[in-house]
Amino acid sequence: MLTYDTWAQIRALHQQGHSIRQIARGLDVARNTVREALRSATPPRYRPRAARPSVVDPYRAYLAERAPLVGYNAWRLYLKLQPLGYSGKYETVKRAVRPLRAAVQQAAVATVRFETPPGVQWQADWSTARVDLGGGLRRVSVFTMVSAYSRRLYAELTEDQTLPTLLACHEHAFDWFDGLPAEILYDNPKTIVLARDAAGTHIDWNPRFWDFARYYGLRPRLCRVYRARTKGKVEAAIRYVKRSFLLGQAFPSLDAANETLGIWLCTVADQRVHGSLHQRPGERWAADAAALRPRASHPRYVLPMAWRRRAGVDGLITVETNRYSVPAQYLGQDVDIVPGPEETLRVYRHGHLIAIHARQPGRAAVVVDPAHAHGIAALSGLQTGGAWRGQPLPDVEVRDLGVYERLESMEVAHARA
Repeated sequence: MLTYDTWAQIRALHQQGHSIRQIARGLDVARNTVREALRSATPPRYRPRAARPSVVDPYRAYLAERAPLVGYNAWRLYLKLQPLGYSGKYETVKRAVRPLRAAVQQAAVATVRFETPPGVQWQADWSTARVDLGGGLRRVSVFTMVSAYSRRLYAELTEDQTLPTLLACHEHAFDWFDGLPAEILYDNPKTIVLARDAAGTHIDWNPRFWDFARYYGLRPRLCRVYRARTKGKVEAAIRYVKRSFLLGQAFPSLDAANETLGIWLCTVADQRVHGSLHQRPGERWAADAAALRPRASHPRYVLPMAWRRRAGVDGLITVETNRYSVPAQYLGQDVDIVPGPEETLRVYRHGHLIAIHARQPGRAAVVVDPAHAHGIAALSGLQTGGAWRGQPLPDVEVRDLGVYERLESMEVAHARA
């Protein structure tokens, strides 16, 4: 029987892009049931009776369109309907909004379990715990990484959750698994992503973490904002480590705790029968390991320095007193600068490489890419002439102060517009 809750979950998951087969498996229903729910634009009703007209009926389309914009607030919708000629009561509007809100709430809690092929995805996350170290309770961080296919896991206790510690834990996990996956799924900490929108279309990666991922050929993925259960496999692994290993344990030091934890991972965690898979992770690991990329082909990553700068109206950023150009479309925007090979500086915007410059050894140098200079000149409306005529520009250029005045006036005009 197709209930209202199932109908709402099916339609919500379909709008998120899930296929009929995925929805049927995730909700444990027949595919025909999924198709029936998608064909039906209204919730199922199993006691048909003559529909009685309601004073809110002419406004249902308006309510369906407007409700998401006001957070399904029935009172605000009631106030919006009055100028449109609605003469009914607030309670009638509230009853009309209730199924719209319920459908959204069902979509928010609906989760479909997806299994990934061997070697494709690992999941990683931090947690904290109070551990008896040296006779006293200390708050420590717990880094956990788990293979989404075999559920084999790696865990490590650390003093903090800083970026160097995060990358070191990755290195240790790569050694433990003796390989590299195609992608790793994370939450949204600042050590990995500086900013993002809810849809994931705009992601401002931490430049040093992004450089680390590029070095190892990893594809980092982020779980949806406020949807931590998207990475439910590592969440379950964290609970398992805390309850089965840390609970009630005492260690003389942090190093001793990690040494004992490594033994426990091999002798207990790998040998348990996993509750969802009904198999031991160690038994599934052979297929997982065969699909991983080799670890030995990558020497250990060296964490570089990095800077975040805002490009000025002249299209320049400052690093160690020297100034370097960026493309014209990035004026006034924050960019990230990471030292590259062969004494270069690589400039990124939201994780995308936008410029490469030779790093200057001296002070107060101005390095301008000719393409950047011409783009800024075109944007500012400068007439072609002098050093801006399209002739090749030197790497280090001294420019007339009038250029800066025109660029500044352009920015003021743009801000007023």
